[in-house]
Amino acid sequence: MSPDTFTTRQLLDNFTARHWACTIVAICAALTTAAALGNYYGKSESAVQLAELKGELNKVSLQLDMTMAQNNTTVGDNGKWAAAYKTLETSYQAEVDKNSVLTQRIAQSSNNDFIQEQLTNTQDQIDSIRRHMSTGDSLDYRDMKTQEIQTLQLRLNGYQAQLTDCR
Repeated sequence: MSPDTFTTRQLLDNFTARHWACTIVAICAALTTAAALGNYYGKSESAVQLAELKGELNKVSLQLDMTMAQNNTTVGDNGKWAAAYKTLETSYQAEVDKNSVLTQRIAQSSNNDFIQEQLTNTQDQIDSIRRHMSTGDSLDYRDMKTQEIQTLQLRLNGYQAQLTDCR
């Protein structure tokens, strides 16, 4: 038989049971070898991936530990800042209260100065009226000036009462 005219069908028709057995054994051996090699390389590739994943897990675990440490530090710092803020707030309130008291004292002092000035002016007006009154003035004029002095005296008494309240 010439190889140029030989077909696959003719080859298979000439196979004996022994040929078929050897072919099946060879195919099974090839498949078994391929499966074993695939399993071996698959396991080694899985081992590499597993090692990479373990490395990544260790890296993430380290980052988590660092983040937790930073968080604990931040929580501690927050407590310190809260205490410092509370102290500052208390100090600020004390200064506000002190400022309020000083403002009231200044207002009272200014009011006392004003009242003292009014007392002096009113007393000067009373003294001026008395200096200008004479025994030769008419009775009506003297009554009118006496009435003025009494009005000024009432004003003077009111200022003195305010001056007493401010102290």
